Amino acid sequence: MRIKDTSHVMKHCANYTAGYICLGVMINSQLQQWLDDDLYNKPCLIKEGKECEYFDRFVKPIIK
Repeated sequence: MRIKDTSHVMKHCANYTAGYICLGVMINSQLQQWLDDDLYNKPCLIKEGKECEYFDRFVKPIIK
């Protein structure tokens, strides 16, 4: 399911900052966090109409 309504990003995504800039924080199954250099401080993938692994894994399940 592709999210087209970017208000979900603003309301629910912990990686969202003003201006739809991504913080790039990723989390693995052991709850370890790291910054993904390919996402950090870049435009939000959802805003650009693309899929986002963080959003798919952590945000979508809570907004369904």
